[in-house]
Parts: sequence; C-alpha cells; structure tokens
Amino acid sequence: MALRAPNMHELVALASAALLRAAPLRCRVMSTFSTGGGSCAAASADVRRLADGTYFNRKLGALNVFEIDVDESIIDEAADIFYGRDASSSSDGDGDGDGDGDHSPFAGVGDSAEPYTEVATPAGNFFTQRVSGWRSNIAWVSVDDEHSFQRFEALFERLELPQRFSSVIPHLSSPRLFSAFYVCRSWCEAHSFHTDYMRPVGLHALTLITPLRDYQETDSFQLTYKPAVASGAPQSDGYAAHGSEDATEGRTAPPALQRYAYKKGKAIVFGSRFEHSTEPGAGDEGEVHAYLCFTFGTDDQSKWADIAQTLDTQSRIVQHPDGELRLSALGRAIEAALRDLQRGSGGGGAEHLSSVDAHVKR
Repeated sequence: MALRAPNMHELVALASAALLRAAPLRCRVMSTFSTGGGSCAAASADVRRLADGTYFNRKLGALNVFEIDVDESIIDEAADIFYGRDASSSSDGDGDGDGDGDHSPFAGVGDSAEPYTEVATPAGNFFTQRVSGWRSNIAWVSVDDEHSFQRFEALFERLELPQRFSSVIPHLSSPRLFSAFYVCRSWCEAHSFHTDYMRPVGLHALTLITPLRDYQETDSFQLTYKPAVASGAPQSDGYAAHGSEDATEGRTAPPALQRYAYKKGKAIVFGSRFEHSTEPGAGDEGEVHAYLCFTFGTDDQSKWADIAQTLDTQSRIVQHPDGELRLSALGRAIEAALRDLQRGSGGGGAEHLSSVDAHVKR
C-alpha cells in the first residue's frame, strides 16, 4: 500500500516540526510501572495459554486476542479531546454545552486529499495519516509531541494496562506504551485483511482498540476476523484446521469469517497472528466512527527490530521499549527529505520516504 512522498509544502509544514522536536525526543526516558494490581487479561475463563506460548480465546475463537472491560469515564476523556470538548478548550464547539459540537479538531481527516496533516489541539499536537490502497477513508491520528504523548500515557496508566497484561507480555520490568492513536473512518467498501505484527513479535507488542462512543450503525462496519483452531494447537498458519471438506481439492475449507461488534466500555486487544479487517459498511448518515487505540508491549529493546516493522511507519514519533521517545522511520524520512530540499537536491530523502510504505499494516 503506497504512501506517496509529500510535496514541498507538506515537507516544510511537517518535517520542520520534526526537526525542531528531534533533540528533546531522543533524550526522554519514562519511568516503569509496578506489575501488581488490576484484573489480569489472561485470567479470563475464555482464554487459555497453549504449549507454544500463544493464547487461544474460546469465546472469539482466535489466537492472541483478548476482550477486556475499560473504565468508560477514562474513555470519555479521550472522546472529549477528539470531539473538541476537552476541559482545556473554551467550548464544546456549537456553544450549547451539550458536548456534541461539530467543531472537532479532527473533523474531515478521513476525507483529506493529503496523506499527512498536522492538527494542533489544547491536548497537544497530532499527526494524521491516510492509508492509500485500502478501500476506506480510514485515518490514523497519532500523538505527535511530548504534551499529547504524556496526556495519553496518563490514560494508559489509569486503565492499568501494564498491570493487566503483565502476565501476557514478556518484559524485563513492566510493559510500556509505544504510541496512542485515534483510528477514525466513516465508510469501508471492502475488506483489507492484515495482521498488525509479524509472527516473530508474538505477544511482545499488542494493539488495543475501543470505541469512543456507541455508534448508530451496528449491523455492519464493525470488525471482521479470521478464526483459529477451536479445539487445540493452531496450524502453522494460525488459521483453522477444521471446516467443510472441499471434495474438489481434497482439503479442508476454513471456517467462516467471524465478526466482533464494538461496544463502549469494552476493548479488543491483540498481538501477532490475529488477522482482521474493518467490516465493509458505513456510519449512519455519514457518522464517523472513532476509536481510541494504544500500541504497547515489552520494555526489552532487543525486540524492537521486529516490532518496528509495524510501528515505525504508523506515526511520526514512537516510544521505544527502552523508554526513549524518538522519531520513527517515517519521521526520520520526512526529516531527511526536508534536508534534501534545503540543500537543493532531489535526493534520497524523498526516496526513503517512499520506501516506508511496505510495512503499513492496520
């Protein structure tokens, strides 16, 4: 899925900000968390650990996926930022105080003609990225400075996610937040199945998705996923080993696709080997469906190379397992392209930026 190189206007607007931030980002180190407290995700009766270290969720019929309850009041804080009614803002957007103003700072990001944009809010700066090659208007809106990162890291901590997944994620001291996003979309024409992480990542990195509210459309436009073996250890490809017999080919057909319906107060969390897609559909009367998303995992820096195959292209900044907030590969490519422009060359920076598209995954 190709991400085109930005034009000069985009580079000046985006990469100059990355250059200004680069030095402070590289020296920031976060503290670690206690591993106690919270409700352990692996303790659910629906989840069991298999001999190869993966987890099978009986309820969902899939590998390395968990469903957890999340505090709705904390999710409401993320929703307030998205919908422009954050406490640090002057109003809810339409002046009537009902919290449903139409002046969200992120309005229209999914329909922007540009692949990258910046959004400034009272909660900090955000970086938006459209995904080309997917038949939907999905956009990733990631934290893009220390202010926004710290704001969302506080939500991450208050949800007790490090504690709740400490028995699932291999770690040295405590699981760590990598990045925080809003994922938003208002339509999807076709499935785009993918796994978020390469198989070697295993459970060293996880993605959490939870809706900001309960949306009107529920008969479609949810999450579709491919089930795994229902009775035991997975096949080598992680998919089903049972189903209806295909007499023509003499092999077993996989079971039908499954769907997960989002609900406020519930979050789905998954690692590698969970193949999924947005379900085709559209928001009721064009309503945008927006979700809070955390990527988090191990504090073992030696695992970063595999994790980075996904996370280095989804945002402009990312916190590494060692606790340093750095420019991502995408951020460095934007920076390099700007330097090439400043030197008057048309060189390798733009080519490097074009090359990061190969690992775009969600």
